[in-house]
Amino acid sequence: MNTTPQATVNPSRRQLRALMLRLVPAGIFFIFLFFLINPFYVRFYRPLIAAQVEWMDSAYDVEKSEILTINRVQYLQYTITVSKPVPNRPYAPGEMGNTFQLKAQANTLCIAPIIVFSLILAWPGLPLLTRVQTFLISLPLIVLVNALDLPMIFIAIIESVHSTSTIGSTALSVWSHILNGGRQFLALVAFLISIAPIYIRLDHRPPIEASRRTSAPTITPRRNDPCPCGSGEKYKNCCLPDH
Repeated sequence: MNTTPQATVNPSRRQLRALMLRLVPAGIFFIFLFFLINPFYVRFYRPLIAAQVEWMDSAYDVEKSEILTINRVQYLQYTITVSKPVPNRPYAPGEMGNTFQLKAQANTLCIAPIIVFSLILAWPGLPLLTRVQTFLISLPLIVLVNALDLPMIFIAIIESVHSTSTIGSTALSVWSHILNGGRQFLALVAFLISIAPIYIRLDHRPPIEASRRTSAPTITPRRNDPCPCGSGEKYKNCCLPDH
């Protein structure tokens, strides 16, 4: 009989099927939610990205940051002045104060939270309180992912002109390409880190129920004892085999 293999495989298949069925409406819900709150969400990140760019290099000065709408698409645009010379440039070896005007689509900031929040909402077997805790854990991770996104891309563009280190500029360029195509991967990493404490807690939880079952001896009632099924009759008149 092949009933035993099905019993071991079906639970994981059921959980995967439940995740897939829940993930679609959860994703639609958060896409619609971020469509509504996108103007406020982008305004929150606009100064944060400017501060991150200036923190990464003291030679960067963000003179202006603005939100533009071009063909119904929102863009974050930054005017950045770099106070260091451009190496190996003919006729202007000591040129200072180069200004860059860089922009990126604002909706890229919504990719990480939509993926992470959708997975948390759709993940099977989580109580409501645990989902709320996972949401709270994921918030700083999402901010970190977005803080490593556009600022690193802007810096890679700037350093392709100003960097004197070939290795450094190449590394930044590779990282910016990873971010351009790997935001979904970083969002999955943020989700796994957010949900990991739940499973670590479960793995370290003492198996109380299992120990109770193994340590508690099975006591067979006597004929005239109350039946353990709770019927109120004597064991001999109720569940005693061959009574």
